[in-house]
Amino acid sequence: MNHAEIRPERTYPSKRDGWIVAALWAGVGGLLAAAVGILSTPMVAVGQLMLVALCTVMAGVCVWVLNSTVYTLTSVSLVIRSGPMRITVPLNAIVEVCPTRNPLSAPALSLDRLRVKYKGAKRVVLISPADKARFLENLVEYCPRLEIDGEGVHSRSAP
Repeated sequence: MNHAEIRPERTYPSKRDGWIVAALWAGVGGLLAAAVGILSTPMVAVGQLMLVALCTVMAGVCVWVLNSTVYTLTSVSLVIRSGPMRITVPLNAIVEVCPTRNPLSAPALSLDRLRVKYKGAKRVVLISPADKARFLENLVEYCPRLEIDGEGVHSRSAP
C-alpha cells in the first residue's frame, strides 16, 4: 500500500470576513423580500411563481455557500467545496501556494486568501482556510515534493 493512501482526509473551514458574511445574508434577505413583493403584485400566476422560485433558489445558494465552503486534503487531491461548486486539484499538479488578498470571485469567504497555482486547465484557484499555517503544513505533509517557503509553499522541482 502506498504511504499516501493511508493519510486521513483533513478538512479546513473557510475563514469568514464579517462583511462578506453580512453581504451574503443581506442578499438572502433581499431575495426573500423580493419574493414576497412579487407575490403581492398583480401578475400572471405562472410568472409570479417562476420569479418567486428563482429568488428562493438564489437565496438558498447563498445560504449553501455560507454553510459549505470547506477545503479537504485527501491522499491525492485538494477538494474545494462551496455551495454547488466543487473543484478537485490533484496534489501532484500543485506548483505553488502563496498568500494573496485578490478580490476576484472565489470559493472563499475571506480576502485573507491563498492562491493555489497548479498545472491544468484553470491553473489558479483562490481559497481562504481559517488556519492557513496548519493547512500549508498539512499540504506539505501530504505532498512531500512541496516545501514551505516563507508564508507559502512551492514545488521543489519548480524553476
